[in-house]
Amino acid sequence: MLLQNAPGDKKDLNTAIACELSSSGDIFNTIDGYDPVVNSISFLFKPGPSPAVVNAGPKTVFTVSFVYAADWPGYGALTTPASAARIRVKQGQNAGNWVITQNADQQNPCWMMVPPDGAPIIGTGTKSVVQLDIDQIVTTFEPGPTLMFVQYQDVPGYNDGSYYIVLNKIPHVSVEDLTITPNPAIVQNGFAEVTVSWTAKNFKLLTLAPFYEDVTKVTSYKAKLTETTDITLVANGAGGPSNTVMKTVTANVLPEINSFVATPTAIYKKDFPTK
Repeated sequence: MLLQNAPGDKKDLNTAIACELSSSGDIFNTIDGYDPVVNSISFLFKPGPSPAVVNAGPKTVFTVSFVYAADWPGYGALTTPASAARIRVKQGQNAGNWVITQNADQQNPCWMMVPPDGAPIIGTGTKSVVQLDIDQIVTTFEPGPTLMFVQYQDVPGYNDGSYYIVLNKIPHVSVEDLTITPNPAIVQNGFAEVTVSWTAKNFKLLTLAPFYEDVTKVTSYKAKLTETTDITLVANGAGGPSNTVMKTVTANVLPEINSFVATPTAIYKKDFPTK
């Protein structure tokens, strides 16, 4: 819950200064069996629909917070308060003079960003954008939208208020199983035929190497091999290259034995006298 002063007869800061993401709002979730996914986002202040020079006052503060839930599945929430406590908000473009501190509240972590007193919150020309960077975002919560809040207080001439930014938790792609049958396989008539099969989730594209075959719409593939080969399934999920996993198995290929002859067929101890 965001607490702020009741609106008065002052102006709406949203019309003078806009606040929006300057990066993707995709947050990839972490799932069992894979390394934690550490996400980062950036947001900025820029001229709004009715731009105006707005100077910060001695008590002006912007506060970033998120929606939290105590535990999985966390629909509508970004992460747990404990995980959020590890998030870091940093100075970005033209924010070098802003002071950023973290509220140590274990139930509702937030970050207070204070612009220089008496200076324009955003400048003009190349300084008309102020960017803040957020990293170390890790979540195991179920996919779906969640909100980021940027609350502002004590901006001279303006009512207290908030910006609301939508973030999207994206499901982590996974390859749960990749098998070769038979394994090992025996060369017959010049090659060994094997079936590669797999189970994958939350993928947009599946590619099987070293064959470079698009196997998105199937769950198995017949391959002809002449030697032992590493076979890799590359799974691409929503959100671009950062949501990609690979799993590799080795298909062992044994040579075909056409005949096996031993000469002589009988060996006796007397044929190998000892000294």
